[in-house]
Amino acid sequence: MPALQFFQTPKNTVEAAVPIDAIEIRQAFTESRTLQQLWKHGQDHLAVLSSREMDVLRHVAAGHPNKMIALQLNISVKTVEKYRGNVMKKLRVKTLPDLMRIWLQANPQELKLTRHEN
Repeated sequence: MPALQFFQTPKNTVEAAVPIDAIEIRQAFTESRTLQQLWKHGQDHLAVLSSREMDVLRHVAAGHPNKMIALQLNISVKTVEKYRGNVMKKLRVKTLPDLMRIWLQANPQELKLTRHEN
């Protein structure tokens, strides 16, 4: 039996589409509000950082190692380590993934979604 026989189309497609559209609109509104709340939460966290700590965090978020960050910012590796430690302490995180969650909440444009097609 073909798989298409399991799917039935509604008799009146206009009536069937209205509740789906309303649900989709409500869901989009809820998701948008949730994303705004996450963004605000992330921004509030990052507001406690100094401008130099933010510079270091941007490089950490880009995946740069401490040595590269030091070269880019013209500071020592020890100073980068100190700033990273300060960032972790101020944001009250213990792991890099936790730090990245806060960064991505505040900077969702940095999240690059890719679609894998089979």
